[in-house]
Amino acid sequence: MRAGLLAALAVALPDQAAKLWAIAAAPPPPGWPLPLPEGMPFGLSLALVHNPGIFLGTLLPAGGWPQFMVLTLVVLVAVVMLLRMVGSRRVLLNIGRGLVVGGAASNLADRMRLGSVVDYLVIRRGDIGIAINLADLAIIGGAALMIGWAATHALTGRAAA
Repeated sequence: MRAGLLAALAVALPDQAAKLWAIAAAPPPPGWPLPLPEGMPFGLSLALVHNPGIFLGTLLPAGGWPQFMVLTLVVLVAVVMLLRMVGSRRVLLNIGRGLVVGGAASNLADRMRLGSVVDYLVIRRGDIGIAINLADLAIIGGAALMIGWAATHALTGRAAA
């Protein structure tokens, strides 16, 4: 469980700090996005984006109920994952769970405090761009780690709990 909680804190705390920095450092438009040094992979740049959508800008609010339902689901999943970490000695699985919980907690804190999630990284490929933050990356990485862990244990015939 300790590894999972450390992973959650290792995501939520720096992500919240980066969001506070992005809000404080944002020059007035058209100063954003700020390009990162040349040669950055994936067309990375810094940008301040207040994302009213649920995840990666999707499920934009048409009314309050879709967001409420998704937020409720996120909280329930986070609670279940935390409870599953208690007593578990599966370090990699707990790290994956912690990454998801930490990312979800950080984005949920934004939504409760600001009404939207603060994104500060933009990845561009041609005309297509997506605004993200460390919490989003942790959720994706944590989910991938849990899926990989479960698949590995399914292939070896060991219980995946």
